[in-house]
Amino acid sequence: MFAHYDRSHSSSTSNIDESRTHLNYNLAEKDQPLSCLDFLHKRMSQIKVLKRANVNVMCDWVVTAPEDLTEEELPLFFDECYKFLNARYGKENVISAPVHMDETSPHLHYNFVPVVKDNHIDSDRLAALVNDIMDLTKLENGSTELHKEPFCVGSRLREIMTRYKLLSERDGYKFYVSTNEEAWGEADLIKFDQIIYNLVNNAVNYSGEEKSIYVMEVCTKKKITISVTDTGDGISKELMPLIFDRYYRAEKHKREVVGTGLGLSIVKQIFILHGFKFGVKSEVGIGSTFWFELDRIEKPKDINM
Repeated sequence: MFAHYDRSHSSSTSNIDESRTHLNYNLAEKDQPLSCLDFLHKRMSQIKVLKRANVNVMCDWVVTAPEDLTEEELPLFFDECYKFLNARYGKENVISAPVHMDETSPHLHYNFVPVVKDNHIDSDRLAALVNDIMDLTKLENGSTELHKEPFCVGSRLREIMTRYKLLSERDGYKFYVSTNEEAWGEADLIKFDQIIYNLVNNAVNYSGEEKSIYVMEVCTKKKITISVTDTGDGISKELMPLIFDRYYRAEKHKREVVGTGLGLSIVKQIFILHGFKFGVKSEVGIGSTFWFELDRIEKPKDINM
């Protein structure tokens, strides 16, 4: 396996282009100074001392890049995957993280020694991570195009919130929605939906024992403000600047976190791309409110509702 990672033996398989092998690199080179075998020997001796017979010695995630990423976007994509997996498993446990650019489908091998069984990530969540990283990469490098169209903001919000019915019935979450059915705005509807889903999911994760989430639309003659409020622990002033950072997780979070940790970072980039004003208000022990503001427009005359 290690020979495959570093291409220490010549590979003649059809999916490897040896003329591109020089483009391969190891993302863990700085984080893991020991060789792969030396690190494994060290960890196995630790396992023996701890008398832990039932433990995986080595694990390997393989993350394949989406086909539509450009050559310039690939390093950013793999770098974000590496950061995410380090956040889950600890960079002190990584053995090697080679990126193979010389194969038909460029990919990252994240090779590590687990300390305990990890319950926070599975194949479905890793697939979600790939999609989120791809979205964030495109948003940040300006390759995302907006397709704006007029829409009734209140109707759109209520339609989105119907999809949380199962969560409400099954897990006891309470969603309070207040909208204005007369106010129209303009946005990329796919991106608008993405904003709402991420903000509501974030509120679900941090809603506290009350499990109450408030989705509000407040309108003036010129503006529409949408807010999502949870009743959780709130955010301290010291941590407030970090909430839109990638993979940020509140230390006091008690329930299993849904999502990849990129949701608020994606939302921030969508806000910026649309030119929406946005912010967050929070009080420790009370909860947090994420809000954004868009221009109110006249309802198009050729649309009947």
